[in-house]
Amino acid sequence: GNINYDLSGMPRGPLVVCLHGLNGTRQTFQDLQDVSARRSGFRLLTFDFYGHGLSSAPRHRPGKKTYGLKFFVDQVNEVLEQESLMEE
Repeated sequence: GNINYDLSGMPRGPLVVCLHGLNGTRQTFQDLQDVSARRSGFRLLTFDFYGHGLSSAPRHRPGKKTYGLKFFVDQVNEVLEQESLMEE
């Protein structure tokens, strides 16, 4: 599905991946992103988990557990791979 994300800050800076809570969105980190981009030297990756904010929601599958730890870990890996950040 579609993932709403943003990568900001210094292009070669250390990567910080920000994960919001289950009732949140990537907007939780907006102030941190603003400060980081200007001052810290870090890169921040923020994104909405599936079914949150502007990211797509998974199709409902009766009898199947959709939202679980593995589901969200896979999504983090998907974003890191898409941005070629897996080796950092």
